[in-house]
Amino acid sequence: MEGRTGTYNQWVIDNLMEFIENDERAAQYRGLDRSEEYDLAINGDPNDTQSAL
Repeated sequence: MEGRTGTYNQWVIDNLMEFIENDERAAQYRGLDRSEEYDLAINGDPNDTQSAL
């Protein structure tokens, strides 16, 4: 998968964002800035699995 790094890959973050936007159980997390996670997934070191923790 493309964009794999920074603990999660872009596919995982995309799916998390879809869940947050569409499921009331995740309503409290709407509006949080996920730009750092996306940046790590797209541009980070593919061997780094801890920096986003």
